[in-house]
Amino acid sequence: LNDKFFEIIDNPAKAQVLGMFFADGYNNRKHFSVVLSLQICDKEYLEKINNILEYDRPLTRDKNCYRLVITRQKVSDDLDKLGCVQAKSFIVQFPINHIPEHLIKYFLLGFFEGNGNLYCNKKRNYYSLDIHSGSKNFLEEIKSILKKSINIDCTIKPRRKIYRLRIASQHNIFNFLNWMYQDCLKVMLKMKCMKYFLKQIADGNLKKKYLN
Repeated sequence: LNDKFFEIIDNPAKAQVLGMFFADGYNNRKHFSVVLSLQICDKEYLEKINNILEYDRPLTRDKNCYRLVITRQKVSDDLDKLGCVQAKSFIVQFPINHIPEHLIKYFLLGFFEGNGNLYCNKKRNYYSLDIHSGSKNFLEEIKSILKKSINIDCTIKPRRKIYRLRIASQHNIFNFLNWMYQDCLKVMLKMKCMKYFLKQIADGNLKKKYLN
């Protein structure tokens, strides 16, 4: 295990993996145990993260997921300093001061792969892209970044016990996906939303102008 992996976030791989831990990870500070859980169907992506971390411990399987479990104080401490704290769901803050500006989109991509989805209603020709978090402040920071980086306007609204950031126009959705997935480390990603959106264009359900 490269237990210094999260010491400094200085490349796209580290930023992307950090985003995944912010979305689907848990940092148990009492036992210095860090866990990243993904669905059964996403096992291969968890194995790729294992390789990037230079970790040779096999994944563990639960009924509905695979888990990458790291019990190392150094890793737990570094994630805590970056803001990936224990019981983070409703208090997490965007680690804006710990990630260089040119790497922020990779962090967002890792987080989006875990806590984002694309919704479509073909009959109404309506598409929306959502990012979820229990922390409104976290989403407010993402909203500000998207406005500054690619001039996209988003809305943030409560949804049950959490908050939802939504991008509603097809043009903005494609700009967002293209910005994030361009030059990304595709080997680590499901790319579910990008693949689906491009398929809709290929099938004629969306106007091809969004590729321009």
